[in-house]
Amino acid sequence: MKSLNKNFFDAGKDYRDFRPILPPGIAVELSQLAPANNRCLDCGTGNGQFAVQLAAHFNHVDAIDVSLSQLEAAVKNDKIHYLGSRAEETPFEADVFDLVTAVQAFHWFDSERFFKEVKRILKPDGILFLGGYSLIKGSDKFNSLLQDLYTNTLGPFWDPERKIIEAEYQNTSFPFEVLHLNTSYTIQALWSPDELQGYLQSWSSVRKYINEKGEDPIVPFMKALKDTDPQTYSFSVFYKVGRLKK
Repeated sequence: MKSLNKNFFDAGKDYRDFRPILPPGIAVELSQLAPANNRCLDCGTGNGQFAVQLAAHFNHVDAIDVSLSQLEAAVKNDKIHYLGSRAEETPFEADVFDLVTAVQAFHWFDSERFFKEVKRILKPDGILFLGGYSLIKGSDKFNSLLQDLYTNTLGPFWDPERKIIEAEYQNTSFPFEVLHLNTSYTIQALWSPDELQGYLQSWSSVRKYINEKGEDPIVPFMKALKDTDPQTYSFSVFYKVGRLKK
């Protein structure tokens, strides 16, 4: 069993305020693929950003996370039931969900145990969606400085699971009937320097760096960037989506 990443446990408000949110069209497409729109589960929900999008299309959304700090900062919604739980071992009955999702969280799971649990709790023809987004992109200057920060400064502080994100889930098995969404999605964010700094400081590697070295690597990065006005940044969205045949 994978150990829990403690760097996320005190980051609830930062995640709610600064993490990018998937385009709403993804939840629309998933609701159309699902065999029904009764009940879905969002695993590793964090603050429930994607759970809220799902709640617009499903009658009931269960949203789970191992971090109580994340759940305490979650977006409230009458359709969403938040619960502290591992994705690999949930308290739900078998064959109850039309859709199971995990956004920027699958790399923290024990994939074999997670897939076994998903097969247990999904209804026949139910859908599994694993979503993620790539490294943030901006101007040429930003990209160059960020690559140096990401690789040279923070490289030793990234957890091994980061490789799964870098490979866009292509280095893991996926024992479901593979499906595809109709649209290619990109996240666009118009952020002030403070918002950009807040996002970068929410990285697990940055929190680990600060804990070990006692200094924040994002402060000199922002000084070198010298941006004073809001800038547009983008994240490419990648995913795996599949149907369960029982």
